[in-house]
Amino acid sequence: MFLSIIIPACNSEPLLGRCLDSIKSNIGGIPFEVIVIANGCLDLTVDVASRYQNLLPIIIREFASALGPASARNIGLTISKGDWIAFLDADDELTPDSLPGLRSAAKAGDADMIVGSYLKCLPNGTLTASSHQTTTNGLLDERFLSNYIRHYCLEPYKFTLLVHCWGKFYRRQFLSDIGLKFNDALHQLEDVNFNLNLLTHKPRILSINSVIYKYYVSSNAGNLSSMSGDSPRAIDDILTAYTPILKVLETYLPSQSNDDDPLHQHLVATTALLWLIRTGRKFSQLKWSDRVNVTRRYLSSKIVRNCMNSYKIMPGTSKLLPFFFKINSPLLVVLFFSLKHNLTRGKI
Repeated sequence: MFLSIIIPACNSEPLLGRCLDSIKSNIGGIPFEVIVIANGCLDLTVDVASRYQNLLPIIIREFASALGPASARNIGLTISKGDWIAFLDADDELTPDSLPGLRSAAKAGDADMIVGSYLKCLPNGTLTASSHQTTTNGLLDERFLSNYIRHYCLEPYKFTLLVHCWGKFYRRQFLSDIGLKFNDALHQLEDVNFNLNLLTHKPRILSINSVIYKYYVSSNAGNLSSMSGDSPRAIDDILTAYTPILKVLETYLPSQSNDDDPLHQHLVATTALLWLIRTGRKFSQLKWSDRVNVTRRYLSSKIVRNCMNSYKIMPGTSKLLPFFFKINSPLLVVLFFSLKHNLTRGKI
């Protein structure tokens, strides 16, 4: 076997070395290549990567403009030679169990995608382990996947097996056979869209009981995850990214596969609410008029408001925000987040 590790990197100078060190330390006996797609970098990202050319079989491609993660990964896929593909974010790490897990799983020869658990590292250094709400060790059968997809639609923030392209190994031949690439029109959720499109082709997914990835939650305001709700394209990205879920539901839950399917609508509504919450956490940094304008972008979508009719309040989620959506009141949303922020800060 031969592994290609694809790393999109944009202004990743401070953390890319840590990422590459994790590969150097943990690769252990598997032929591999590292492909760094440096794009839109205004720092020394390329210099950091270049320092590893005598330590790792590394290929560096530099682009002056910021491509976005989807286009960067597609370029990496085109360049790569491996029969297995891994996507690694420049601020994350592989773990000591990642490559041994791949080696033993790949020898079985009956998987198109291999998934494992991951460690989440918070900005304060706290580590938590996540198994994507599955402890299965072996091939995930259709019954398991059908049940998992149903739970994913209801609570995508808990059932995260489909959410990221990192922490997984993909068989190149399967990707080539189905012609799968990332949708580079998406600014966000491109990895969700990628995995949902993959699912429509019924891949053989092997789950291994190993922690194979270390994911760092960044406190940087420019981090993609923290910016999810800020983009003017946020709603369009949600609707586009989740388009394949209709075919996924048709494949795994054939009784629930049309545009009005409540699971699909709940998923869209939940993501819109999550992104609005992320944006609301930063309202203190915005002028009042900007807070209202950002909120109005969410509430003005008739499609999302219609999806709210199928939204089910899950344990631990807000009861007020869905109501504000339904009555289309940006002002109430802004007041809600402003009050919550002041309570948190002890100002009330």
